[in-house]
Amino acid sequence: MKNLKGFLALVLLLVIGACGKEAPERKTPGAGRTVKAQTLTLKEERVALYRELPGTVEARERARLSSKVGGFVREVRVAEGDRVRKGEVLLRLDDQEIRERIRALSEAHRALSHELSAVSARLRFAEAEYRRFAKLYKEEAATAEEFEAKKSEYEALSAQKEALAARMKEIEARLNQVRSLLPYTVLRAPFSGRVVRKWVDEGTFVRPGEPLLEVESRKAGKRLVFQVEEEFFERVAPGLEIWATFPAAGRSLKLKVTEVVPAVSPESRTFTVKADLPPDFPLPSGSYAQVFFPIGERKGLFVPRAALVDRGGFRALFVVEKDGRVSLRVVRLGKTFFRHEGKLLPACPGVECEAVVEVLSGVSAGERVVVHPPLGLREGDRIEGA
Repeated sequence: MKNLKGFLALVLLLVIGACGKEAPERKTPGAGRTVKAQTLTLKEERVALYRELPGTVEARERARLSSKVGGFVREVRVAEGDRVRKGEVLLRLDDQEIRERIRALSEAHRALSHELSAVSARLRFAEAEYRRFAKLYKEEAATAEEFEAKKSEYEALSAQKEALAARMKEIEARLNQVRSLLPYTVLRAPFSGRVVRKWVDEGTFVRPGEPLLEVESRKAGKRLVFQVEEEFFERVAPGLEIWATFPAAGRSLKLKVTEVVPAVSPESRTFTVKADLPPDFPLPSGSYAQVFFPIGERKGLFVPRAALVDRGGFRALFVVEKDGRVSLRVVRLGKTFFRHEGKLLPACPGVECEAVVEVLSGVSAGERVVVHPPLGLREGDRIEGA
């Protein structure tokens, strides 16, 4: 009996001791974890407004060669891409017809010259006879009929000589005109450069003024050409800084306007602007460029592109709330800029650029966002040190 009472007392003590201890701590569902992450406090920044326009690369010195005469192409000495020197023969047209016309006109000129010489000799004799009979008629030593006959012969030969001389001048003018066409059957390089386009081959029939070859000077360099709406005409002047991105070269450049064409196209209501490219620019003429043309300034909020996450097709940011926990907010985005040497630019001029995106709505200045969200970060997590 005594042993039973001792056993019951021991059990009672154990139960009392267990009741006096605190229950183990349980984690509240959804409390989140504490994670390390870099944050950024948003603030408004000034940024330039840009108009995005298409541009084209072209040579500063180029020539589209054609001929004033038509005919068949007899010889083409160059191909596209060939380098040429100034004055070098590039193409010849068949000049046989022109030479035949020169030969025919030359023969007609010689015949007229011979005839004119004969008429001139007869005229000299007729003039002498006319003057002699005029004197005799005045002295009444010749009849009126004799005087009139000599006078008529002299006047007829004079008129014939004048007609032959006029015809010779006409032949000479036509001959000079045809001779002047002969050099146009040979096309020469107007400057040293490269053939960039060829429209014809040997045997092709061409009409006067039809383009045959196009030559560009590499020494003169290249330029960027683009069209700007007429409403910005007063804002553009040589020296204005612009940015241009060349997708084919994977390169962006800051350029200065070098020429503004002072005329607006009535069809497109735009005017032409030109900017010289660096001497080592690699892209050929005709290459595409995206031009960023400055039109003003404004303020905005910008976040690194790396801070954005995709949730169900929407772009969002992890925002650090006042209690240090993060919440996910869907945001509306604007244009992308590049931070370089403390400035926001429309294009990246080098490798050391940070891509930032303008946030139009969803967050406000003064709020903190997670710059590089760690893998697995979710709402409710606490940012260490926040």
